[in-house]
Amino acid sequence: MRKTVSTLILILMFLLVFPVSGAEETGTYLYIEKSSVQVTVGGYGWLKTGMRNLGPGVRMTSLSWESTDETVVKIGDDSKYTAVGRGKAQLIRRVKTNDGQEYTAVCDVQVVVPVDHLESEVTGIFLVAGRETSLPEIRVLPEEADVRTCTWSVADPQVASVKDGKLAAHMPGKTVLTATCDERIDKHRLRTLSFQVTVTPAVETLSVRGQNGVYRLEAGKREVMPLQITPGGTTPELLHFASSAEDILTVSGDGVMLGLATGKAVVTVWTDQTVSGERLEASLTVEVFRKIERISLRPNPYVAFRGQTVSLTPVISPADADLSSLTVSWQSDNPYSAFVRGDGLTGSVVCSQVGQSTITVRAEDGSRKRGSLHFRVEPTVPVTIREASAERQEGGLNLSLQLKSRMRETTVRETQLHWEARDREGSMLSFGDSPLPVTMQPARRGYGNFRIPEEELPPEAVCLILRVTGVSYPNGSYEIPEEARESLEVPLR
Repeated sequence: MRKTVSTLILILMFLLVFPVSGAEETGTYLYIEKSSVQVTVGGYGWLKTGMRNLGPGVRMTSLSWESTDETVVKIGDDSKYTAVGRGKAQLIRRVKTNDGQEYTAVCDVQVVVPVDHLESEVTGIFLVAGRETSLPEIRVLPEEADVRTCTWSVADPQVASVKDGKLAAHMPGKTVLTATCDERIDKHRLRTLSFQVTVTPAVETLSVRGQNGVYRLEAGKREVMPLQITPGGTTPELLHFASSAEDILTVSGDGVMLGLATGKAVVTVWTDQTVSGERLEASLTVEVFRKIERISLRPNPYVAFRGQTVSLTPVISPADADLSSLTVSWQSDNPYSAFVRGDGLTGSVVCSQVGQSTITVRAEDGSRKRGSLHFRVEPTVPVTIREASAERQEGGLNLSLQLKSRMRETTVRETQLHWEARDREGSMLSFGDSPLPVTMQPARRGYGNFRIPEEELPPEAVCLILRVTGVSYPNGSYEIPEEARESLEVPLR
């Protein structure tokens, strides 16, 4: 009997401390199905409410909702709530019954800003095996977003792994590093950002391959810097490049050199991606040059005279083309009239006989560029004075001349005249040089006049000796050799 009483007492004490599951509360009360809600800005939902244990004849006479902060969350009479702005607030349900009682229930609401996306300035990560680096910085947008957690994972942990905020490289290969922002707000939302990770062997040696003196690069062309890296498979992304003269040559981050202007620049490459972390460096002297684009001879046509030796220098474009190793060859298709021989970039044309020829200069640099010149040899005396008359007038002496052109296919624009005043014994009293503008078509006559001031002509002068000393034509001028100048005596009355 005593044992049975003791057992009943123990059962009663257990029920008092641990109520039986499913036992309903006693008394009348108002309830909200959710005691707390977390929602994103702009989100909405409905709250279910109800009354329990209403007494006989007791009924609800009024129902209302209230938000403690409508800048955070609003709620309507239909129990629909809408998240307005970030923050916390309470939604209060009030009910009155016909027996004069009032009941309330509260739901806690937290409104948060969701993550839209992640971004980073880092696009790829390059490491050497056995080294580690800090995880890339990521930016969560919008900046006011509520982020629960942000975790990192690596697709292939044998290549690399994340530990204590560092990315450690284990063996050569490629894998993907992913940052994940997990919100778990209303729904399971994930925002991720991935980075390509490349692990290469540590650099052991770094040098310039095949360098013999100065490396030559044509302007406007791109070439990869000739590097020798061991072990093989090391990626250029682990290297750094710099040019000493970026107005002459630039070099990209992957070692591609671009020639901009003629000149020399030193390209330096270095890395500290070694097992020990010590810096390795190599350099390359690059000469940027321009090839010949055009070679020509000017003026074209060219008029020379029998007995002359004419020097011709080709005009090469562009002006800064590389001429350091350029050689040219010269040729005349009529060496009987004009024979040409070369001396470096200069050609010497010997004018032996009246006639025409084509002088050609050719660049011997593999470019096959060449230029030609129509060369014409005229008689030694291109213009002669056929007739002349002199008339004294107040203030000086007027001379009228008739000239004859021996030049073929070339128009004479001006002649240079030399005059000498002589006395009866033939002694020279005075002299002068006068340009005589005259237009003479090829192999025709022309007429011209010039005046000698009175103060330059002595009274005892009885005659003038006239000589043509030079000729000007559209493409140049020619000075008649002194021994070939013909003279004409003009008496003065």
